[in-house]
Amino acid sequence: MNGIKQRGGAIFFLVFSFLLAFLISLSLLINDLETQSQIKGIPNDSRPALSSWFEADTPHVHEAFTSTKTLWHETHRHPLFPYVSLLPVKVMGLLGIPEEFAVCFTLAVGVGLFSSLFALTLLLTLGHRPLCWFMQALFFASAFFMFWAGICERFPMGGATIMATAAGAAYFSRKKKASLPLAVFLNTVSLGVTLSNWMFGLFLSLCFFPLQKVIRITLYTVVIAAILWLGE
Repeated sequence: MNGIKQRGGAIFFLVFSFLLAFLISLSLLINDLETQSQIKGIPNDSRPALSSWFEADTPHVHEAFTSTKTLWHETHRHPLFPYVSLLPVKVMGLLGIPEEFAVCFTLAVGVGLFSSLFALTLLLTLGHRPLCWFMQALFFASAFFMFWAGICERFPMGGATIMATAAGAAYFSRKKKASLPLAVFLNTVSLGVTLSNWMFGLFLSLCFFPLQKVIRITLYTVVIAAILWLGE
């Protein structure tokens, strides 16, 4: 009975972490997306974010979510992103969902995933304890969350791949034998964002597998990432 309660509490913690981050991010983005991107009909003086931070990167990101012709900022450097940003937005468009809401929804899902994967890492390392709720509360109060939750950027999505790798490391540490397919998946999603993110995947492989399997995981990862890149 106690095991069932603990499992139920852990699931509630994960769902709560995702939904709260998702809803906060969605509410912020819906109100501010037009100030951060080049949307037809919106005058330039209503878009203060275009000249206030990161050399107006937000319009580039917005276009990467809505257009297949974004060579001017080289989307192909991140082969995973079109599948988790452009593709969902286009599918929602086919279902009749307005494009700007679809962009906000997809970005908010990325923020929610980061939050829930952070929560999963806490559960796997600390167990379901009050300390997990305290640490998650610190996450919601962090500068990272307060800033990026309402910004038209893919950093939370990219960060979610790092958190997934961290959760994978915590999961492997609880098992007698690490899963090679899961390691390949975690390496692939991290490499699909940036080489910097892939360092976490490589560290995961080196920590839990012998050198021969590390080489196999790396080869599988590079091949799958190349396929994703060609598909993009």
